[in-house]
Amino acid sequence: MATVNISQLSEQLLKCPVCLETFETPKILPCLHSFCQKCLQRILKEGENAILCPTCRNEIQLPQGGVQELPTNFFINNMLDFITVQSFSSKPIDCTNCQDHSHAVARCGDCVEFLCEQCLAAHKRTKLTKEHEVMALKDLQSSDVQDKMHRPLYCSQHDREILKYYCETCDDPVCRECLIMEHREHAYGYLKDVNNKQRQEVKSLVDSTKAQTVPLEKAIEDITTLMERLGVRSKGLQQEITSNFSKCTEVLKEKEEELLVFVSNECRIKCKNLGLQKESLETLLASVTSSCQFSENVLEHGNEAEVMLVKKQLTQRLNDLQNTHMAFEPQEDDVIEYEFFADEFRKAIKFAGHVKAFPTVPSLCYATGIGLHKAKAEVEAMFQVITVDRNKELYGEGGDRIAVSVVPEDGEAFEGTVIDNNDGTYCVSYIPKLRGNHAIHVTLRAKHIKASPFSIMVSGRIDYHRLHHTTRAFGTQGEGGGEFNMPWGVAIDNEREYVIVTDTGNHRVQVFDIRGGFLFKFGNVGVKNGELKSPKGVAYSSKGYIIVADSENHRVQMFNEDGRFLRAFGSQGGQEGQLSHPCGVALSKDKEIIAVTEQDNHRVQLFTLHGEPLKMFGSQGSEEGQFLYPHHLTFSVKDLCLVSDCVNDRIQVFDKDRECQSCFGEEGTKVSQFDGPEGIAMDDESNILVCDNHNHRVQVFNNQGEFLVQLGSYGDNIGYFKNPCGIAVSDAGDIFVVDTGNNRLQIF
Repeated sequence: MATVNISQLSEQLLKCPVCLETFETPKILPCLHSFCQKCLQRILKEGENAILCPTCRNEIQLPQGGVQELPTNFFINNMLDFITVQSFSSKPIDCTNCQDHSHAVARCGDCVEFLCEQCLAAHKRTKLTKEHEVMALKDLQSSDVQDKMHRPLYCSQHDREILKYYCETCDDPVCRECLIMEHREHAYGYLKDVNNKQRQEVKSLVDSTKAQTVPLEKAIEDITTLMERLGVRSKGLQQEITSNFSKCTEVLKEKEEELLVFVSNECRIKCKNLGLQKESLETLLASVTSSCQFSENVLEHGNEAEVMLVKKQLTQRLNDLQNTHMAFEPQEDDVIEYEFFADEFRKAIKFAGHVKAFPTVPSLCYATGIGLHKAKAEVEAMFQVITVDRNKELYGEGGDRIAVSVVPEDGEAFEGTVIDNNDGTYCVSYIPKLRGNHAIHVTLRAKHIKASPFSIMVSGRIDYHRLHHTTRAFGTQGEGGGEFNMPWGVAIDNEREYVIVTDTGNHRVQVFDIRGGFLFKFGNVGVKNGELKSPKGVAYSSKGYIIVADSENHRVQMFNEDGRFLRAFGSQGGQEGQLSHPCGVALSKDKEIIAVTEQDNHRVQLFTLHGEPLKMFGSQGSEEGQFLYPHHLTFSVKDLCLVSDCVNDRIQVFDKDRECQSCFGEEGTKVSQFDGPEGIAMDDESNILVCDNHNHRVQVFNNQGEFLVQLGSYGDNIGYFKNPCGIAVSDAGDIFVVDTGNNRLQIF
């Protein structure tokens, strides 16, 4: 043990974080934080068997025996003993073996007791303890004997039994009794013998765990910097908002002053006009009053001569007063209205700006869609970005800053088009110009979302007119690996880039790499599970299932991707769930339904992935929706089911309800005519490829059934066929044709 700085230990390691006192019976939690046993018992809620670590807040499930069954921190105990011994010269230690409180002079390493002189003498005399390792305290102060301070570790299952062994089977230290009882048949060794190896394993783990400190410290530094930037940003925004609203307040104040002045001026003008009107009316009233009073006095007090003398004057004055035209109604009113346009004002306030902080977290947001996995040059590819908030819930609002940059390996980067769906999702589209590797960078507020940048291989559009220039083939007639005897069906495992072929005449399935290199085979002739008899159609599920039409056994068998048998369904017959010479198998668009053609029952049956029958359609005949020996089938991206109606020399297309929607083809040797159509597949541009078996060719149609081009003709050279049967198109755009009569596969 290296020399220890006692003062550092006392501060850093030897004080309980809860009570802040020196540890007393230190217990260690699975999170490697230690606390006094009594402190843990105090914070444990009554009736509960779990505790929150006071340091890291992780929930800890306690052992059945509670806190006391937690492992003791032996390191802290050893350090406490070491510190006690180091300081005994200035601070004597009481004997822990008796009640006399005598000063200790020695320590027994086996009993972990400090002994006074009397107890030391008794220890040396007693039979049970005389062989114990006892050292004087002054000797223990030497750093080269610090290892002697380690307390012995006892087995929790067997009283006073020291842990000396290591059970390799259980990865646990055990005692002698444990080896005899619970670990009798287990591999074990002495702790001292396995110590170095185990220490090295732990050290390696420590080193690899320590490596996390650099990114953790960097993350903490980044977060601290971001928090500081947020503080600065917040202060700046607050100042900007305050400044702008101060300007708004000034504008409002100016408008207020304008309105107040207008009201004051209007009131002043109205009052002035009313005052003048009032003054005129008051003058008239005074004239009327005085004239009437004068006239009444004359009539009351004047004699005949006096009245007649002023009659003419009185009459004139009174007539003048009566004929005076003056408006009695106020020439002004008190109507001064103030109309506050509340709705318009609220709308205007919106233009004063708004503050928006997005709760979305770039590292939690993700993208999904076919455009992240494959694309074709000059063809639009699409995917969707889904935003997630800090509570790890889907965010339901738009407005986030999503940016998409598509970077070709050889070429200039270009931006994708982002459409905000205003519900927290964003539709992204892009059109690559070049073939080859591309990186798709998807950022949210300049931070990469989860898994960004994405890698994608952009393939070129299929030029069917040039395919014969790039043809290659593999396989020959025989029974060995990579050899065939009438191969029939083909399927592609795009993830592992495997080509799966039914070798009908050899009653087996063979698996190749994408270049035609033989990998492995499975199955042999027989009727047991995993055995095959003339296997024909084959399909591959992204869930890892290889689905085989075991034709002569009238069943479908399912294998895992390594060829191990999983399950079988079907038996010979014409009832629901029964099969009669099943030929083709295919998976629906959602990969949850297995479709099977039955050539002798002249129908198609649908099953679950567990082999439970769901539906059947078709019957014997030549009308639309009827079949004569249907052989192969496939599904379009719109989940339409296309069936090669072999003897009727046509392709029938069924909608999602499995009603006949359309058909194309007729018997003949011209283009768009068939002589026994077999394998059928669709490329990612929805073109339809059909093996025209007895015409020894492959015909290509658009998704409306209109002829585009013919591949191959009769022959055994590369690019020629003899009775082609199966066909499949890989995600990379390669076309695999089972050239049955030539016992090979050709790749276009």
